Amino acid sequence: MTTERRILGFPGAALLAAALCALVNGVTIAAFRLTTPGKAPVSTGLQVHLFDFAHVLALGLVVAALTALWRRFGPARPLWGRLAALLVAVPLGWPFLDEDLAGPTERLVAQLPAAPDWAVYALLVAAVSVPVPLAGMIAARFAGRFASGPGRRWLRLLPLTAGLGLMVVNHLLLKSDYPGAHLAVASTGVLLVTGAALGLPLPGGRRLHFGAAGFAVALGLGGLVLRPGNTALVALDAVDGSPLVSFLARVHLDDDESGGEVPDTPWFKSRAKVRPVPPSQPRLVPNDAVIIYFSADSVRADLFERDAPEVDRFPEIKRLRDESVWFPKARAPGAQTVYTLSAIFAGTYFSQQYWTLKKAENVASLWPWEDKTLRFPALLQRKGVTTVNFCQAEWGQGIYGLVRGFTEDVWVKPKPGSKWSTGQMVTDAIVARLKAHKGGPLFIFTHNLDPHAPYDLAGKSGALRDRWLAEVELVDKQLGQIRAALVETGLDAKAVIVFGADHGEGWGEHGTNFHGQNLYDEQVRVPLMIRVPGVAPREVDTPVSLIDLGPTFLDLMGAPTPAQFMGESLVPFLRGRTPELTRPIIAEGRMKQFMILGDGFMVLRDQRSGSLEIYDLNEDPGELDNLYDDLGAEGKARMAVLKAFFETHKIRKKGYKIPFRR
Repeated sequence: MTTERRILGFPGAALLAAALCALVNGVTIAAFRLTTPGKAPVSTGLQVHLFDFAHVLALGLVVAALTALWRRFGPARPLWGRLAALLVAVPLGWPFLDEDLAGPTERLVAQLPAAPDWAVYALLVAAVSVPVPLAGMIAARFAGRFASGPGRRWLRLLPLTAGLGLMVVNHLLLKSDYPGAHLAVASTGVLLVTGAALGLPLPGGRRLHFGAAGFAVALGLGGLVLRPGNTALVALDAVDGSPLVSFLARVHLDDDESGGEVPDTPWFKSRAKVRPVPPSQPRLVPNDAVIIYFSADSVRADLFERDAPEVDRFPEIKRLRDESVWFPKARAPGAQTVYTLSAIFAGTYFSQQYWTLKKAENVASLWPWEDKTLRFPALLQRKGVTTVNFCQAEWGQGIYGLVRGFTEDVWVKPKPGSKWSTGQMVTDAIVARLKAHKGGPLFIFTHNLDPHAPYDLAGKSGALRDRWLAEVELVDKQLGQIRAALVETGLDAKAVIVFGADHGEGWGEHGTNFHGQNLYDEQVRVPLMIRVPGVAPREVDTPVSLIDLGPTFLDLMGAPTPAQFMGESLVPFLRGRTPELTRPIIAEGRMKQFMILGDGFMVLRDQRSGSLEIYDLNEDPGELDNLYDDLGAEGKARMAVLKAFFETHKIRKKGYKIPFRR
């Protein structure tokens, strides 16, 4: 009596493939230490790996289910069935690729205005989605035709290696974004390995087979239904190659932020009927004062702390710090230049503004060029102040809306072959403008882009961080040149100098480098120094925001601050006082929302991933111990305060949806 030989069909092969891919995924996460660092217990790490394993298994279940349905209801003819499968991949991929492809679609439509939006989007979806079933067909055909004969089973190693290799590569491509594309790559990997497993003999008996299959199904379904704890969810969301977390997190969004007591201040209510804030009296600066607002890109606040190891590399900034009212706890309203500059100049946050497509540097992207909010330079103009903007990039001009309302809008064009002009070119233009000044009040703004990736302005050799520091040294030198010009022109005695940055720069904290990916302190805490002639230098311990700068400039120049501005004047600090600021400290970007509450707790909500975080900055300045799950009802109440602020103030324009801007 012979035992019937059992071989793997498509459902079993898909489950086995998913299990192998899940193991490789887990090993890759552990090997590259891709989870977010923190004080999380071992149980959190186990959650991360368990849910990641379950999510990849769930992907295998989906592949098996779709294949079974297709075999049952799809076209009978193989050729038509394959063509139809490729076509069906487009509507299946459509909802998962929406945010990934929205930007490329908008840019292509702007380049090809005759092409309908839906057609361009459909082509892009097809380009990403069709390779998924195509890989499965090729792998299945390969296993069935070419790898089944005697002595040729080793050929199965080709789709097996390719599929498992994709699971590793998936973690290294399109960092910190594009969840739909990562899902497509993971699906392709699972299908390639499925093809390699098709037709393999099954060891063991039926009980073993059914038991293993039942366990895989239960674990996969559990991964679909259950929600990880928030600390594990934050860590999972930082893993680009975890294929389903971004989509499942939105389904399981813990949106029960109830019971929060919203602060009884005007900042949590509509500003429509709030009166303008009059300037403080007496004027702190003369009527013909000169204000230089020098903003630098990608500069962290901790570079200039008194005990910072590298502070002596920046003698001009250090000197300015020691002559200024220094705010070491200043935060930017975003972790990208566009979010910060638009908020500072309009006095409102990204989600309060109207962002639409406009081409800059031959690429169409979202800019607030049609947003009607009045920027503070226009208000200074009404007070008779000459306002001048010097920019290195095309999009730094007023027509793009980040900054607007200047008397003089000067784009210092780059040399041929360069993306931007250099900070030195702009500094030379500022020095020339100071020397040409004929008197009267003057406001000059520049945003220095020198310390920005790829960090090659001060040399192309050495570690990235060292090259970044060398570019900050360029900023320091240029600031010194502007200060020397103020002395040379006799303007120094009435010149207010404000030095700050648009955002910080990450160097491995929270698992990320550079900026824009998160709203932790390494990316939003920025230097802020305000030097006013005759004002005693001091260090201010009160947390402030760069959105306070608009009201501060208006106050200094004797102009009222409109109700739209979400910041408060810092002039009382310049007078030596320590006022209690009532507005919350806010930042946002890439659908992440951040708030620092009055008691020093930081609340962070990610609308894309569904993750929720609360940190006690008093005890945990590195933001490593997420307290949300531990706080229970108190955590939900704190999150409710953040949600109430953004819901109250978000833009409400018919047909407009607050966009995701990279």
